[in-house]
Amino acid sequence: MNFVFDVTPVEIKEIVYQAVAYLGIGRVFPFLKITNAVFEEKGISLPLPPQSTTTTQNRREAGTQAQVDIFGEGMRDFWKSGSEESRHINL
Repeated sequence: MNFVFDVTPVEIKEIVYQAVAYLGIGRVFPFLKITNAVFEEKGISLPLPPQSTTTTQNRREAGTQAQVDIFGEGMRDFWKSGSEESRHINL
């Protein structure tokens, strides 16, 4: 089912989720609740199907490849950079 401008329910939810990084969960949560209410009103069953394309096992490799595709080969081992104390965050 598509809504206005051919935006799918999955895309709508993704827009709401991405807003959290900019606005914070406190400001986005009411919109999430309203989105869910509208979906239920329209007969869209929740939760929506999972959209993940990675697993815990291949997530770092897939992320590295995405960065290489976008920014070039200099990103290939970039996750290994940084100080020893903070390097574990890049995994």
